[in-house]
Amino acid sequence: MDNLVLTTVARALDEGLRGSVLDDLRQESIDRFRLRWESRGRVRSTAISLRPDAPWIGRPCTRTTGNRGYPGRFAGEFRRILRGARLAAVVKPSSDRRIELRFSEGRTLVVELAIHGANLVLLDAAGAVLSSLRQPRSAHERLVVGRPYGPPMPPEGLLDPFVSPAREMDAVLERLAQRGEAAFEGIRRHLFGVGSAAATLVCDEAVASGRSHGDILADRLVELGAGRVGPVIEAPKDSAVPLGFDPVSSELWPWQPDREPREGCVWLSGADAAETAGWWYETRDARRRQDFRHRALAQIVHREATRNRHAIRKCEADLRAFEDPQCYRRWAEALLAGLSQAQRVGQGVRVPNPEDPEGGDLVVPVSPAMALTKAAEQLFEKHRRALRGGQRAKKRLDDLVGRNRALVALEQRFAESDWTEEQRIAEMRRLRLPVALEPDTRAGREASRRAAPRLEGVRVYYASSGELILAGKGGRENHRLTFKLAAPHDFWLHAQDVTGAHVILRNDSRAPRPGPALAEAAAVAAFHSRASSQPYADVQWTLRKNVKKPRGAKPGTVVLKRFETIRVRPRLPS
Repeated sequence: MDNLVLTTVARALDEGLRGSVLDDLRQESIDRFRLRWESRGRVRSTAISLRPDAPWIGRPCTRTTGNRGYPGRFAGEFRRILRGARLAAVVKPSSDRRIELRFSEGRTLVVELAIHGANLVLLDAAGAVLSSLRQPRSAHERLVVGRPYGPPMPPEGLLDPFVSPAREMDAVLERLAQRGEAAFEGIRRHLFGVGSAAATLVCDEAVASGRSHGDILADRLVELGAGRVGPVIEAPKDSAVPLGFDPVSSELWPWQPDREPREGCVWLSGADAAETAGWWYETRDARRRQDFRHRALAQIVHREATRNRHAIRKCEADLRAFEDPQCYRRWAEALLAGLSQAQRVGQGVRVPNPEDPEGGDLVVPVSPAMALTKAAEQLFEKHRRALRGGQRAKKRLDDLVGRNRALVALEQRFAESDWTEEQRIAEMRRLRLPVALEPDTRAGREASRRAAPRLEGVRVYYASSGELILAGKGGRENHRLTFKLAAPHDFWLHAQDVTGAHVILRNDSRAPRPGPALAEAAAVAAFHSRASSQPYADVQWTLRKNVKKPRGAKPGTVVLKRFETIRVRPRLPS
């Protein structure tokens, strides 16, 4: 997220949300969160996206989906600690891409928005880490639970324009200019936290006004901090509707340029900086998701076309093998007619040719250990199979060639911009392609509700710390849970030496060892086993990647490469 835009967004969130009560936090995906606030009967939301390549925070312009949300460990801990807390302030404490949501109870939510370093960190009243969404290796020393929180270290060798006077910035840019570096590159690369958009505006204003770049940037930073200027979107005229402009042909500026918009464009902005930023970044994320779906659907069609061409080559090879099915019949008839004159020769039998007695003998391929009458029966059967196989192969080849023409046409149509995603999916379904992506429409959502639920046959529980616990109900459900639904880094549990359910403890953080939720998941595994009536039961646990299914075994049968054991009391989570 643009650092200067983040400055104005933090101020707008502070003015609009101070004193509000946190009602809920919904984790909509693995890297997107939505905070719901209530104040005097009014409900507002704050969206936080932690995409590694494009994190942002702002006011969302789209409504939340009606589903329960993505169950995550951090979201569960956050609700348990901060639900019902009152927001005291939203501050941007330093020049890096980081803001803090401070609550009246003393707790703080730190939102780190650095590219490839985005994170959420929950702090107690003393500033110690309670929990974090991610535990990157580069930050393991500053995000230790129970120890004081340490903010990300800024890069070395860069000047901080938020605390440096204009003359220092001008001096740095002048030294860079003497080395042949343009002012735009100098601002963008050597002034910490200033992006390409702000560098462009500063350079344009310097050319138009004759003022120094440092003076212009210093004045703009003061105006941004005071809220006198805010971000604006420059977008084509025909797209001035919510979530309707194309971010590829639009631009988000940290403040409105001192010029008219480009030809065919207008200035767009929301009620405040938070709404403008949310509008821009949600539109950009939606466009990225649309492009991803387009590429994914095109890849499905390409893979099917490749597989179809491979099937055509195999079918043509089969047809070549069936070119002369009558040879098997001639060999069989020659064997039966020349039984008394047959002579074994290596891997064949020499017999007279009944169709041409004056010609040479036939050598029929026959195994040395096989009786001649049995060999004749097999040759007649090969003749019948060759006739049927040739007919089927010809029909299949015709079908494959026709399907190949349709797939080639579909691949070509994917390049047409006027073809909607719904039309692409409808055509793919007509060709019986395995469509894995669905448009988010009312019909699509109703169809997904009518379909069998993904967790059908699986019991769902939540640990007290928020982790998701899944338990199977039978052999097939256990097999599906372990090898289809569970990730390799999830934890797998089963009661020791008795029949019972497979249990999965989600491990979204990919931790090498489980936390306190392991005991609750083990209690679930013991409860759903033959040991449920015992006061205590031993439960095996390991990473799911250490669980294998023996070849030919019944569903639900597994072997473990390695495991550990925990003794618990059989019960369900409270």
